[in-house]
Amino acid sequence: MGRVGRVGRVGRVGRVGLAWTLPVPLSMTQPHENLIAWQRADDLCLMIHKATRELPREERFELSSQLRRAAYSVPANIVEGYV
Repeated sequence: MGRVGRVGRVGRVGRVGLAWTLPVPLSMTQPHENLIAWQRADDLCLMIHKATRELPREERFELSSQLRRAAYSVPANIVEGYV
C-alpha cells in the first residue's frame, strides 16, 4: 500500500538505537472515492436517507434531519482528512 518514508533517530537505550519511520502514501492524487472508508460511509448515507423516509410523520422533520446531517458529515470528514 505505502512506502516507508523518512527515517529519524529517537535516541539510544543502552546499546540499542531507536528509530521511527513515517509511512508515505504512494499517491495522494488518487480520488477519495477509492478509499474503502469513504465507500462505506457513502453507503451509510444512502441507507440512513432511505430509512428516514419511513419514519412517522411527526418524527420526519426533526429526527430525520438530524440523522441525515450526521450521516452526511462522515464521508465529508473523511474527504477533508484525506486532502
